[in-house]
Amino acid sequence: MINIKNTAVAALVFVFVYNILFFQSGWGIGIGIFFLFLNIYFFFTKEQTSRNLNLALFSSVLSILFAFLFSFRGNEIVKFIDLSVAIFFSLTALYLYKYSEDLRFQIPPFLLIPLLVTERSIKGLLDILKTKNTSSALIRGLLITFPLVGILLLLLTLADPIFGKLTQNIFESIGKRTIISSVLFTILMGFGLSKFIKKISDKQEIAIPEDKSHELSIISGSIITLFAVFIIIQLRYLFTSVGERELHQLGINSLTYSEYVRKGFFELLIAASLASGVIIYIFRYLHYLKGNQKLLLQFFSALLTLETGLILLSAIKRLTLYADAHGLTRARVFGFIFLVWLALLLFIFLIKVFKEFKEKEFFA
Repeated sequence: MINIKNTAVAALVFVFVYNILFFQSGWGIGIGIFFLFLNIYFFFTKEQTSRNLNLALFSSVLSILFAFLFSFRGNEIVKFIDLSVAIFFSLTALYLYKYSEDLRFQIPPFLLIPLLVTERSIKGLLDILKTKNTSSALIRGLLITFPLVGILLLLLTLADPIFGKLTQNIFESIGKRTIISSVLFTILMGFGLSKFIKKISDKQEIAIPEDKSHELSIISGSIITLFAVFIIIQLRYLFTSVGERELHQLGINSLTYSEYVRKGFFELLIAASLASGVIIYIFRYLHYLKGNQKLLLQFFSALLTLETGLILLSAIKRLTLYADAHGLTRARVFGFIFLVWLALLLFIFLIKVFKEFKEKEFFA
């Protein structure tokens, strides 16, 4: 039986070790030590009923070996292979630590282990708090919000130098350290709580807790706030004429204004895709909510849809300016096609939200 408290403590210890030894340490022998501690964490969060302990330990040894080989290879292709193999055998070790039945030696299922581990880890994370009370819903919402907002914040800072500079001035190293630590802790909790009792689990009917709206409100509200700050900055620096002197005053000396407005297209696409996934997640449960809870989530989903549309508009602006200066590359053509598809999807979302409103609420 998985002990949630011990799993959380082990994850916190790993995050502490990461901050002490590996944060901003760069590539090198630290990769081998990182995988060593990672597999130690996997060992301490194993299932007591696992029948594959010897194979799991062997996979951990292989993972650590290839991680250390990564540190001593100069060829980039060989280093990529070493790192990929180290990740694969780490996930295989985790699977074997958690799997309570005898392993069947079949190649196709073995190669699909990383995907199965990811799926079960996410499920374990979402099942961490099934108690139907407000506090558990709030904690569940925070566990999902921290890594999601962290990833979106990272994408937006990469997409826009001005937003990145302002964020850096606010957070400095503490902000980056906190974001990475939160994402790492959430991932480790998912790994630690994953279970592989059966190869195929029966689909069960979804039971919606009454306090689900608290979790959804935290997730959507956090992203809405982050997007709002980003959009406000964009309205001034991207959609109006701003001199290069203002960029230099912010400490961005390496960019001309034309270079600034052409950056961040793909990062914004990824951010918009993640936000669309959140909207779909809200829609999955919106039908089951009632009263003010449903009305609040309808408003949040509509606002998030509109903000995501503005994020796409920013991406379109950058793409057109890039095309005017350099023409279109094949990657940006495919990106534009994906952008159009995502914009249509958001339009459908918006129609769905408005159709859910009652007539009185809509005209209000």
